[in-house]
Amino acid sequence: MKDKKTSGEVGAKATDGGSKVEFMLCGMTKFTFPPNQDILKDPNIWIADSAATVHTTAHEQGFHTLTEATPADAITMGNGVAEKASLVGKLTGTMCNKNGIELGTATLSDVVHLPTGQFNLFSLTKMTQQGWILGGDKSEIWLIKGKQRLSFDIAIPTPKGMLFAMYIRRDVEIAGANTDVPVPAINIQTAHDRLAHPGEDNVRKTAKALGWTLKRGNLKPCDACSTGKAKQRNVPKVSNHQPATNKNEARMFLDIATVKSPKDGPKVTKPNWRVMVDERTKIKFSDFFDTKNGMVEPTCERLQRWKDGGKEVRYIRLDNAGENVLLQQKCESSNWKFRIQFEYSAAMTPQQNHLAELAFAVLANRGRALMARANVPMKVRYKVWREAFKTATLMDGLAVTTIDGKTATRYVHWCGKNSKFVNHLRTWGEAGTVKTKTRSTPKIANRGAQCMMIGYATDHEGDCYRMWDPTTNGIHESRDVIWMRRMYYERDIGQDIAVPPMVIPGIDDLTPETTREGTGQAGTAGVLTREGGAMDNTAVPPIVTVPVPDNEPVAETRTRTGRTIKPPDRLIEEIGAMAAAGATAASTYKIGLTAAEENYYATMKEIGEHPGEVAFVGAGLGDCL
Repeated sequence: MKDKKTSGEVGAKATDGGSKVEFMLCGMTKFTFPPNQDILKDPNIWIADSAATVHTTAHEQGFHTLTEATPADAITMGNGVAEKASLVGKLTGTMCNKNGIELGTATLSDVVHLPTGQFNLFSLTKMTQQGWILGGDKSEIWLIKGKQRLSFDIAIPTPKGMLFAMYIRRDVEIAGANTDVPVPAINIQTAHDRLAHPGEDNVRKTAKALGWTLKRGNLKPCDACSTGKAKQRNVPKVSNHQPATNKNEARMFLDIATVKSPKDGPKVTKPNWRVMVDERTKIKFSDFFDTKNGMVEPTCERLQRWKDGGKEVRYIRLDNAGENVLLQQKCESSNWKFRIQFEYSAAMTPQQNHLAELAFAVLANRGRALMARANVPMKVRYKVWREAFKTATLMDGLAVTTIDGKTATRYVHWCGKNSKFVNHLRTWGEAGTVKTKTRSTPKIANRGAQCMMIGYATDHEGDCYRMWDPTTNGIHESRDVIWMRRMYYERDIGQDIAVPPMVIPGIDDLTPETTREGTGQAGTAGVLTREGGAMDNTAVPPIVTVPVPDNEPVAETRTRTGRTIKPPDRLIEEIGAMAAAGATAASTYKIGLTAAEENYYATMKEIGEHPGEVAFVGAGLGDCL
C-alpha cells in the first residue's frame, strides 16, 4: 500500500475526506499516530498555530454553510505574499486523541479554504479571543473553556523543534444541528432504518430534534422489525367468558407440571404434578403421577365421582399438549361418555389458563414454606415434597371466600361442609411415635417407631394421620400417635434455627394422670426420652437399699409400675423351718426322688464300686430304661 497513491493515503490529495490514518484507526486495537512529517498532509490533521489569525485548510471536503471569499479574506503569509482564499465556511468533524479514541464532535467556524495551501492550520489566537485559555507542556498543547478541553497531543518532531497537532475526522455527510445547509427531505422508512428501527412515533420525534424533513406518508410494516422483534400479542387482563354460576356445573382449569430430579441428587418419584382448579370456588386438587399420560385414567375417575356427587364438570380449560388431547379422547369415548367441552389455550399463552398456572406458584410456595419450617434437609425434601404440596392443597381449601353473598371456606362452597381433618390439625413436620405393634411382634421388640407427620389420611376419620418413617421410607396411616411436641428435624444446620417445643392449647393440655395406653396422649408424669427409638413415659425413681433394724417390718419393694414385690408365702415358711432346726437338720435334709431316680442313682453307685462289671450292669440298665 505504500507504493500506491490512493485517496486517503498519506501524502495524497484526498477527495472523500478519508485518510490512511482513518483506515488504521478502524483496523488496529492499539494505535498511535506515526511521528513523522508526512502525516501533516493528512486532511484530518490540524496543526496548532499561534501565528495564524484564522483556521485555514487546503481541502474542500466536509465544508458546509459556504460563502464566496472576499479580498479581505486573503491570507498574508510569512514571506509577505498574500494568498487568495476561495471559500469561507464551517467544517464539522469528530475529534480523536493521539490513540485514536473518539472524544466528541466539533464544528470549526469561519474556516478559510486556501487552494494553494498544503496544511491545516488551527488558529490558537482566534480561540483565545473567544475566551479559551491556552496552556501546554513538553508533551501537548491544550485549550480550556469551562468544562471543555481541546488537546493537541499528537507530537511531530521537526529538525528544529516540535509541532503539536489534533486529529479531527471530517464528516462528509453533514446532518443535524451542526449544519445550516438545507437537508433534502427523506421518507420515514429511511429515517426508521438510520435510527435503528424505533417505533414510528419515536422516529418522527427524533427527526424533528435533528432537523430532518420527512416526506409525507406513514411507516409501513418493516420486515426486519417483524423478524427481530417477534413477541407475544397482548393478552386481555379480563377473560371474555362468563364464570360458571350454577354450582352444579363446574368449569375446571387443568394443567400439569414436572419436578425434575437434581443432577447429582436423589431420583424424584412421581414427578408429574397435575392441578385442577374450580373456577367458581377456586378450590384446588393436586395429584402426582409417574408419567404425564398416566394422569388420564385417574382424572376420568375423579370426574365420574364428581358427576355422581352432583358436581358435573361441563368445561375444562387446558393447553393442547399430547396428554390433554388423550384426556379429551378418553372423556368422549364409549367408556366414559362425558358431556365436557374442552377449551384449549393458545400456544405460549399461559394467561388463558391462569388459574392453574397461579395454583402451581401458590401451592409450591406454601409447600416449600412447610418444609422450611420443618427444617427438612434438601436431600430429604425430594422424598417428601409431594406430601408437602398435597398438604398445602388441602389447607388451601380452608381459605374463606364470599360467593353469592355467602362467606365460608372453599370446602363449604364446594361440597357443603369442611373436611373431617379440620378438627385434628397438626403442624406439618411434627415428630410423633406411631404404634407399630402387631400380634407377631416379639415381646422384647419396640412397640412404636418415631415418624414425621406429613399429611392427613383423607379416606379415614379426621384423626388419622400420614406419618413418614425415615428409616424404612414407608408411610403409616394411623391414629395411634404419641406427639413429641417438637419438629422431627429439630434444627436446620444450614440456618442454625432452633425450634422450640410446640404446645397447642386445648389439644396438648398437660394434666397429670392422663396417660392411657393406646390413646395417643401423654401426661406430665411421663419423662419423654429418645434413645434407641424406645419411649419411656414414666419417671423411674432410683432403688436404694437401706439396712433394716431387728424387730422392724421390712420395707416393701415396688416395681416401676407401682406393684409391690413380695416373696411367696410357702417359700418363707420353708426357709424359716430350716433356720429353726439348725445346721444338723439342714445336713440331714433329703431331696425327694421318684422310684426310677432312686434305682438309677443306686446303679451308678454300684458301677463306681465294681468297675470291672460294667457289661453286666449295662444289661441290667436296659430293663430300667
